[in-house]
Amino acid sequence: MKFHRRGPAAFLDEVRRKRGNASLIESFRNTLEADRKKAVEYLNDDNLCFPSFYVLSDEITKAELSGELCERYRLAAEFLMMRNDKSDIQSEVQAVHPALKWMIETGAEENIGNDYLKKLDTAAGLLTKIYRDRSILPGIADMIFFRCRSELPYHDLIWAFLEAREPYSLALIADRLRSPDSSESACARRLLAFIPGIDRKETGKGEWQFQRFCDWLEENGPYLRYKGETFDTTHRPTPYTPVWRAKYLGAFVASDNGKIHVSLTKRERRLLRRFDDLAGDEQRLLAAYSARKRRMDRNAWVQWINLSIKKQLKAAEGENSHD
Repeated sequence: MKFHRRGPAAFLDEVRRKRGNASLIESFRNTLEADRKKAVEYLNDDNLCFPSFYVLSDEITKAELSGELCERYRLAAEFLMMRNDKSDIQSEVQAVHPALKWMIETGAEENIGNDYLKKLDTAAGLLTKIYRDRSILPGIADMIFFRCRSELPYHDLIWAFLEAREPYSLALIADRLRSPDSSESACARRLLAFIPGIDRKETGKGEWQFQRFCDWLEENGPYLRYKGETFDTTHRPTPYTPVWRAKYLGAFVASDNGKIHVSLTKRERRLLRRFDDLAGDEQRLLAAYSARKRRMDRNAWVQWINLSIKKQLKAAEGENSHD
């Protein structure tokens, strides 16, 4: 997601772009001393981008300007002054949603030091985990790969991205498998290495790996459960895993807990009791066979799933032996 200006560039952004951060601060101080109202007008420009605002945040605090800012920028100023303590942020963040989104949309591909990056990481996490805002995921994906290209830390952004608990958003990562930038494609392989057919060390097969991802998501998307694994918890995380019993039955699940969405009939509950008694390998085999058969011939699948579990397995094993 790229941010599109709604009008001409803000004056403060132009100063920063042409002359740098130090000159922006000096220019703003001079304006503030000569005409406070004009300085506030510059800050309240609807097209102002977060990096310029961040650079001037100490000046805003010193001059006690936050009360004169429009709501979005006032909330952004308050957010920047919050402690990084989670309880503090969660107790004060309820009205900050538009400001957090503005920060990501206009400041994602910038680096103004570690504190700046951490503020964006926190904003991203709050947007996905507290607000459940999935519209920001393309922006967070852009930010992950900007950090990757720039050799900047991005693990907290990965956590924020995954905490949206939206398995289809993985397509935003998978698209970079085809990137001509080797650092981007390597990052995408690393993030998606839990998917069969995607090897983090295998270069030069971006298009093939992308198609493998698409096939995997098409087959498993409705049945994926979010496990919560990240690179902070394990060296090879598996953030999503199929719920085999749901895939076997063809019943969609809630991605955050893996529970089947709909109420099951007595017949379906009986089918799942038989399925749950199987070993893990048998469950995976039967779930994959069931999904393929259901797609190919619904009537044949209904006949098959009403067979005894032994006969179902025999049919699945017979097909698997010919693969």
